[in-house]
Amino acid sequence: MKNPMGDETVMFDPTSRSPTQQAAAVVPIDTNVAQAHAADPSTMHNKVLTGYQGWFTTPCDDGLKRWHHWSDRVVPSNQTATFDLWPEMDEYDDDEKCESDFSYQDGRKASLFSSYHPKTVDRHIRWMRDFGIDGSIVQRFITDTKVFRHMRDVVLKNLAVSLLMRFDL
Repeated sequence: MKNPMGDETVMFDPTSRSPTQQAAAVVPIDTNVAQAHAADPSTMHNKVLTGYQGWFTTPCDDGLKRWHHWSDRVVPSNQTATFDLWPEMDEYDDDEKCESDFSYQDGRKASLFSSYHPKTVDRHIRWMRDFGIDGSIVQRFITDTKVFRHMRDVVLKNLAVSLLMRFDL
């Protein structure tokens, strides 16, 4: 999470009730990780890789134009949500956000992102590079190939473009 006080990550205790009670620890971030660490594409030795699913969609994107993976085709709410953790949305631009039925404590509608948006995929790849992730592994489920193929292909294309741009491969 971006800390307005400086280059640090704030870890939160999910059992706390207020933001001031939530700060459990502050962990310094090495902001030179990306510059000091360049991925060598010729080997898998000493790599840190992460999976990238890219299966979240919203009715605000140009893909499925429906909620997918956030809920089962309906607006995510307390009764319909199918995800476990709320993503940090502060760094997303307005055109990447889609309002849900959830609200923040201050009354603002809570938004979610779509993996279909190229800017969102690029943001995720930038975060990976900035924090020393060497690459990403993409998986597909055989059941997705017929129904979701177009959407998955667009996400994969966006991912490939971003990886090539961010990792200079």
